[in-house]
Amino acid sequence: MSRTPITYEGKLATCLRLLGSDQDGEVVAAVRALKPMLRSIGEDLHDLAARVEKPTLNEAEMRKIFDAGVETGKAEAAQHGDGEFRAVDGTPPWEDITVWLQRYDDQHDRLTARERDFVNQMAERVLWHEPSERQARWLLEIFRRLGGRIR
Repeated sequence: MSRTPITYEGKLATCLRLLGSDQDGEVVAAVRALKPMLRSIGEDLHDLAARVEKPTLNEAEMRKIFDAGVETGKAEAAQHGDGEFRAVDGTPPWEDITVWLQRYDDQHDRLTARERDFVNQMAERVLWHEPSERQARWLLEIFRRLGGRIR
């Protein structure tokens, strides 16, 4: 017994396979299920037929795009150094900086109590939000004072 498909694509594939059934009821049920399924993503049977006639990407095209992305990533890493403390867009990765500060302080105990509280609060905040300009300046000031470098 096969697993029940969870993804939209899996459900769509199941419906298409049922079109080849010897049981007329299964074929009709597949067609009736297929229409609302396509409608749920704003498409119809004509869109499905167009995708079959001219697929958007084949395996070779996908591989070419993937390989180009890998090469672009390597070029970005070469341009910005080893990637430590530098995002691809050139901005500091705040999460990495706050984690570095926490680890450094654990090993060397060089933050003041106020700085430690600030760094710990920012470590949680930067998971979801960019720091304000003032917060960013203070984080970078602490980071640089302790020997951190942004490449």
